[in-house]
Amino acid sequence: MNSSRYRNIGLTLLFTGILIIIVTTLLFTLLTSFKTISVETGVSGCIIIFFIPICFAQGTPGILIYLLVLTIILVASLIILFILLNLINVFIYRKS
Repeated sequence: MNSSRYRNIGLTLLFTGILIIIVTTLLFTLLTSFKTISVETGVSGCIIIFFIPICFAQGTPGILIYLLVLTIILVASLIILFILLNLINVFIYRKS
């Protein structure tokens, strides 16, 4: 894979994330404007500095635990995927 393909994948992920944020904000606004549906909101995230993940969350207390657990699972899966892809890459270059 060349660097332009990585750039395209990164930009696609970035714009997909922004689109999801915009759509969920609009849905939240529409659902709460009718006052017939109870909506709980929250946000969580993780920042990885070197090998240390720093996780945070904001929102209603009932949903924060689920968001943090989901974020930690996603970060762990990304780390595992990164390691596996590097091992595959090393194996392919050793073979050739």
